[in-house]
Amino acid sequence: MTKRDANAGYDPAQQTKSAVTKEQIKQIHTLKGKLGWDDDFYRMVLGKYNVKSSKEMTCSQANRLISEMMRAAGVMPDAKAGYYPAQSTKSKVVKPTKAQVYAITAIWSRVSRAEGSEAKRAALDSFIYNKFGKTLETLTRAEASKVIVILKKMEEKDEKRQ
Repeated sequence: MTKRDANAGYDPAQQTKSAVTKEQIKQIHTLKGKLGWDDDFYRMVLGKYNVKSSKEMTCSQANRLISEMMRAAGVMPDAKAGYYPAQSTKSKVVKPTKAQVYAITAIWSRVSRAEGSEAKRAALDSFIYNKFGKTLETLTRAEASKVIVILKKMEEKDEKRQ
């Protein structure tokens, strides 16, 4: 096994313009599944890197995306070791980002049938507790990502009904 294989595709000596590796593509798609991202959301994220497919990314772009996805999944990249592990046995729980909390509350305000801000917040707390047994503030980033996906699907269904 080479050092590159052990490091799940990340080699700090690689140039920033080098092509994405098969290991990185595999890790991106594994994380996409763990986060529960649908294809539309995934394509939107790839758009931030000005690509339509992970195969079009550079090695450094892929590393940044993997790092971002790992943080969203509540697993911190191991920068000290010089690579991003495919799986971490000691994952740190990372709270949702402000953007995730904002997205959840904004989408909920559109899909909730409750009247008034207090009633909507209570309904959101109940929804999250029924799905995850937690409050919005105690979700992990990965769970917050799943909530966003669920709420977007609810929003799509509401739009189709109208």
